[in-house]
Amino acid sequence: MLAIATLGLGLSGCETVFVQPPESPTTVRVDYPRDPELGRFGTGQIVSWANGPDCAEVLRISSYDPMTLGAKAFRLTAGQRVHLLAEIFPVGPGGLYTNTQCVNLISFTPEAGHNYTLLQTFRDGRCQTAVTDQTSGGPPLTVIEHPAIPACILTPAGYTRVG
Repeated sequence: MLAIATLGLGLSGCETVFVQPPESPTTVRVDYPRDPELGRFGTGQIVSWANGPDCAEVLRISSYDPMTLGAKAFRLTAGQRVHLLAEIFPVGPGGLYTNTQCVNLISFTPEAGHNYTLLQTFRDGRCQTAVTDQTSGGPPLTVIEHPAIPACILTPAGYTRVG
């Protein structure tokens, strides 16, 4: 039980957190549901804002620790390209983090008046992050998948850089 409490503190301590813009006509909502296949003890998820494809600055937006269920949402400013870093990580014996197994970096330009869904999945060794425009039912035309360079690969507890 102590390991679970420590895990929760690891997700909420040390790193700098993204400050959402206030709700307005120039913001969009991004629904961030937990992958139902991963919504079990032993797997966590994090979505972060990155300043660009080089991940020189990374700010946590939202996360699911291995015990969290449900769905979350966050706001972004419309009309500005945003880079989102999505991670899925397993927890090993004793509640210790093991190697990050799924990291994706995507970017897109949210449109005012639209809302989006960001879904991370990890199945059969394949890691995927998808953004869906809830108005059209498809991905935004501006979405780009970026390679996750070593500077983008982070450890969940405290966002200590690897490599």
